[in-house]
Order: sequence, then C-alpha cells, then structure tokens
Amino acid sequence: MSQLGPNESNNTKNDTQSEGAGCDVVDLGERIIRAREDERYRLAREIHDGPAQSLANIVLRAEVCERLLEAGRPEAKQEVSQLKLLVREALREVRRIIYDLRPGALAELGLVPTLQGYFEYMREHNGTEVELQVEGNFDVRLPSTLEVGLFRTVQEAVTNAWRHAQADRIAVHFRFEPERVNVTVSDDGIGFDVQTVLAELHRRPSFGLTGMRERVELLGGELRIESAPERGTTVYISVPVCGECS
Repeated sequence: MSQLGPNESNNTKNDTQSEGAGCDVVDLGERIIRAREDERYRLAREIHDGPAQSLANIVLRAEVCERLLEAGRPEAKQEVSQLKLLVREALREVRRIIYDLRPGALAELGLVPTLQGYFEYMREHNGTEVELQVEGNFDVRLPSTLEVGLFRTVQEAVTNAWRHAQADRIAVHFRFEPERVNVTVSDDGIGFDVQTVLAELHRRPSFGLTGMRERVELLGGELRIESAPERGTTVYISVPVCGECS
C-alpha cells in the first residue's frame, strides 16, 4: 500500500479545504438568489393583491359610468365619485409598495424610527396596532445591510401576523447588545403547528417563511418560530453586529 508524502498529504488537505470553500460559496450564491426571488415574489403578490385588484375595479366602474352618462342617468355623478375614491386607493397602494421597496427613512433615520413610521402607517391605513418596545442603545447606527435585512424580516413577520394570523395584537421587541441584536415578533392570532408547516416547507417552500429565514442566515443570524393552533405565534430573530456587514 502506497503512502502519501508530506507534500502530497498537504496538497490533498488543501484540495479538500478548497472544495469545502467552493461549496460554501455556491451555497451562499444560491441563498442570495433565493432571497432575491423572494423579494420579487413578495412584490408580485403585493401588486396582485393591491393595485392590480384596484385597477380592475376601476375599469369596471369606468364602464358603468360610461353607460350611465350615455343614458343621461343622474346616478352617473355618484359613480364618478366612487371612481375617484378607487383611484385614490390605488394610488395609495402604489405609494405603499414604493415605500416598501426602499424606505427612504431607513438610510436617513435608522432602523427603529423607520419601523415606528411603518407601524404608524399600518395603524392609519388598515387599523393594525403594533406595539414596539426597545431595550439598549438604538441611537448607534447599524451597518446598512443589517438594517435593511432586519427591517425586511420584521416587516414580513408583522405582515404575516396581520394578513394570515388574524391577530388583534402584534408586539415587536428589540434588544440591542454590543455584539448582537435580538428581536421578537409575537401575535395573538390563530397560530399553526410548526412541525407540520416546516415539513410542508421542505416539499413546497413558502417564499415568506423561507425568505425570512434565509435573509437572517445571510446576516449570520438565526431565526426560530414558536406557535400552536389558537395560541398565537412568536418569531425569534438574533443577528450579530459586525462592521464588515456594511
């Protein structure tokens, strides 16, 4: 049986390490691509559920107005007023999506003030109350990549609680530490069986939950979900603070 010499052994070890590093790069690239696809899917869903539906209603209302005007019916004026309301609502939805794509306040004000503004927007436009609690020094700015990643993840968790969990109460808690940021997003909604949902994700990934987890992992952090039917849901997020993230 032949034995490897010192140089050959080192070369084999280096080759193995290179292969491992290559796999890590490929895995990172795949996760970045999936994260981008998640954002595209989320945007498509928002447009479909928001402005697209509103524009379809506007077309129908416009046709009704056209027929009423041709017939000289007095109801035409009321229909035009309703049409204007629909146009305003569609415009509001488009502006919200533009804000979601890249909230300008994030770069200027930072993570916590931007989330405060976003939660206030939710309260004004759909009546959703989100309680925000903060521990630690949030005046020190985080790396921009970390701020964007945390904003997107918290935004998705809160949106899920509002849209799918039928929650009456949503609470977001931040704890800023010198080397980590910990976040919990909890609601009193209908909840779900975590094991069943996780098993389903392996067969048919959910862009919302999968995207949240991969976004946090790209930041070097961890995401954990606790839930049970009729007992609400809590999302735990923990990410490291590193200067290289920016």
